[in-house]
Amino acid sequence: IKSRNFDPESRTIRKHDHTDDVVMQDTVEKDVAGLAEQIIIDDERRRAQELDVFNIAPKRPNWDLKRELEKKLSKLERKTQEAIHTLIRK
Repeated sequence: IKSRNFDPESRTIRKHDHTDDVVMQDTVEKDVAGLAEQIIIDDERRRAQELDVFNIAPKRPNWDLKRELEKKLSKLERKTQEAIHTLIRK
């Protein structure tokens, strides 16, 4: 327990010392000093990344067809490789 206004040893009221408040205010101000500038810089960097021309362009109209065929082609590729290996063994 911390007694701010009471001194338990002398059982009297402590006088308030203003030097502690000044040190605490300086610490908070120092911590916050570069924060606003850093936030602005980070925000500008994110906006620059979001406005990339390639991200704005729509996908090609056949992207869904390629996605559907990819499963079938992977099976076909595996069977092709197996057939090549059997031909090489003979």
